[in-house]
Amino acid sequence: SAYRLVLGSEDEATLESLLLRYINMPESAACVVALRFSNVLHPPHHLPSRYRCILCLGSSNQEVVDEAKAGLKGAKILPEFQDAVSYIQARTLEREKSPELCYTVGTQRLPYTPDVYSEVLQFLNQCIQVHIPETILTDKERFIFTANMLANQDKKEKSTDCDSALIP
Repeated sequence: SAYRLVLGSEDEATLESLLLRYINMPESAACVVALRFSNVLHPPHHLPSRYRCILCLGSSNQEVVDEAKAGLKGAKILPEFQDAVSYIQARTLEREKSPELCYTVGTQRLPYTPDVYSEVLQFLNQCIQVHIPETILTDKERFIFTANMLANQDKKEKSTDCDSALIP
């Protein structure tokens, strides 16, 4: 390939930041190009690329949604569940600091639209299914487990007292 990305390098961080900025632009063409580039460049288990696809599934532009679906479709190798939860939680905290990226309901600001929240849960469920045998958890148990992991991760991020981060 003409482009070689060195993992953990400053160039990688710059590229990831640039792609995320284009994903959040209102121009759908910029978003589609950034998604397509990201989907071609990175393997299916690359968390930042999958996260960008998840964000774009909430777009009102069908071309953007189609490209996002293409990036998520058919991935047989997914990230580890805990890595995915940690990554998404970190990005969620970043989005909460940027009002222009948030979705507002009444006076409440949310980091994602309800559609994107749903896609996040589905993605995390897929990560669990790949890494935990089917016989261990039912769909309902897997959903509850995912929701509890997200809530637990959120409490850990916001708390300095380890005991208060546990879910009763």
